[in-house]
Amino acid sequence: MRVWGIPNGELQENCWMVQDEESGRMLVIDPGLFTPEIRRAAENNGKVEKILLTHGHYDHMGGARALSEATGAPVYLLKEEKALLLDPKLNLSAYFGGAADVPEDIRLLEDGEEFFLGKARFTVWATPGHTGGSCCCGCREENLLFSGDTLFQGSCGRTDFPTGSARDMARSLKKLRDLPAETVVYPGHGDTTTIGEEVRRNPYMRGHL
Repeated sequence: MRVWGIPNGELQENCWMVQDEESGRMLVIDPGLFTPEIRRAAENNGKVEKILLTHGHYDHMGGARALSEATGAPVYLLKEEKALLLDPKLNLSAYFGGAADVPEDIRLLEDGEEFFLGKARFTVWATPGHTGGSCCCGCREENLLFSGDTLFQGSCGRTDFPTGSARDMARSLKKLRDLPAETVVYPGHGDTTTIGEEVRRNPYMRGHL
């Protein structure tokens, strides 16, 4: 499995490109903008099969519609997040990002739902806190976790935006603590880390919210 990030926008949101090297099929996570680099990666590195949004904020979904239309890949997100995605005030585009094109081909996921990329099994876990319908996506066999704005290196996502909840965030981080220590975390902003490192050093992973 090949993973690489493309930071984009003023907030340097991480769009993660995940490719099964055997089949060439790709999963794109949180395309905040449809940048030329994302377009080239989508066109040159294989077939984009799925686009996953960890949550509906504009800086994570602003390029999803264009990428979906360019590749034919549907956009997936947790069902609890659809209302936020569709509302410019809730997804913050009305305040910070201007107009954000909402994807048309939206597929809704349940907590714990699984899908395959090549032979690798991915699981989507509900991790509310940053928003009510935030999720993380992981592959246990590959020790990968895409944490969106739930978990960062040394920190976690803020909980004061619409539908956010500090209590929910604490519960979600507790859920992530149970993952293997060697799990590599690919966050929505900032550098990669591991679950083990965050359990040792991140105060929010120890319940200090």
